[in-house]
Amino acid sequence: MKTTVEIPSATLESAKAAANRQGISLDKLISDSVQKCLSSDSSSRQEERKKVVEETYGMLSHLHEETARINKIIEDEFGQVEDEDRE
Repeated sequence: MKTTVEIPSATLESAKAAANRQGISLDKLISDSVQKCLSSDSSSRQEERKKVVEETYGMLSHLHEETARINKIIEDEFGQVEDEDRE
């Protein structure tokens, strides 16, 4: 697909020189660069989400002991109810 973009002259000249050094067309250099940028951006967002999830679970880890404590209370209470029902 063809499109028109404005690129500063110095950037365009650097891009042309880089394409020439790599032996590829300016179109390919620009297309590859945009794709790399998009992939990197997506990867960065995934890493950021992963970090947030890990930090959040880390902050909640103390609840494991509290959950065990609550479960024990529930088991003790239900055990007492069952014992009373049997009498």
